[in-house]
Amino acid sequence: MRVLSIGAHPDDIEIGCGGALLWHRKRNDDVHMVVMTDDFREGKESCRLRRREAERSAELLGASLTFGGFQDKALETLPAIELIEKVAAEFAPSLVYVHDPNDSHQDHRTTSLATMSALRRERSILCYKGLSSRDANANAYVDIGEFLDAKAELVEQHRSQVQPAGWIDVDLLVSIARTTGHAARSDFAEGFVVERLSLTGAFEAMT
Repeated sequence: MRVLSIGAHPDDIEIGCGGALLWHRKRNDDVHMVVMTDDFREGKESCRLRRREAERSAELLGASLTFGGFQDKALETLPAIELIEKVAAEFAPSLVYVHDPNDSHQDHRTTSLATMSALRRERSILCYKGLSSRDANANAYVDIGEFLDAKAELVEQHRSQVQPAGWIDVDLLVSIARTTGHAARSDFAEGFVVERLSLTGAFEAMT
């Protein structure tokens, strides 16, 4: 299976679907990550730091990585669509993970809506929840109990954003995974909203 994961910022993908991507990598699925924006507002050194952190995380996961290079908090829909179309044409995904469109961060919403437009012919898209999601009621789950520590390690590669230096609380992510796991009838899980899912296509890709 060829899995495309798209996030507005460095760390979004790891927070939202890092456990699922680890499950895919255990199956030897190809994983490609797209990070849409750079931290321009904080200066060039911040951009370089955030990119290095994203590269370390992708390397640890065993995924390839594309940087969109767009401006943080100012992502525009049409250029985002064009980039996602280009990446998808080259990577040819069989499954896509992206932000849930019902999110309070404008870059997350733009990334999600641009993905839906750019990949309108793709057969399987799952929307992940982030810390700024609103009313994103999951209807699909991935059991990540086996990958919980590894997911935390992926997130912790973004050291500038993890407490006490930044805003990400890894213990909170564990708590969310436990709560989601209860809904999924497992110990720890990630939840997704199905935009569309072709079971035929998914099973074909998994064989």
